[in-house]
Amino acid sequence: MAKRLTFTEESDYQDIVLGIATDVKSWKLSYELNQILEIQLRNTSSPPPSQKKSQENEALPDLGITSEPFAAERFEDLESVPGIEFVVYSKDPQKLPADSRPFRFFLLIRSVSAPPPEADELMRRLQEAPVIHSTVNFSDHKHLQHLLP
Repeated sequence: MAKRLTFTEESDYQDIVLGIATDVKSWKLSYELNQILEIQLRNTSSPPPSQKKSQENEALPDLGITSEPFAAERFEDLESVPGIEFVVYSKDPQKLPADSRPFRFFLLIRSVSAPPPEADELMRRLQEAPVIHSTVNFSDHKHLQHLLP
């Protein structure tokens, strides 16, 4: 029987995971978050599978099929605030717990070596953005592992 070793990095700080409900595209949300939080989120996503196919097979005709597999998007800022990482990502709604499906995007704030910002204050600032409809703190969610990227 094989043994599995698991290494965990202990930290005095808890990650903050906020669900963000919005109708805008990921790049627009990232722009707004950059303005509000004074960070510099950058797109680190790979192109969706359909775009990769079209780049590889440009000679093939477009059949007009619009149902694409879900393409996860990811924006990161690891440098603006020393000791804190900001990650905005989307997940396939079918793989999320039912109570988190209304949220298209999630903001993960991971404290590496500095105390994280206060979650309530952060949510208040995000609610002021005209493109954000609502935010919910999922940091203590019972299925948090399903929400993380």
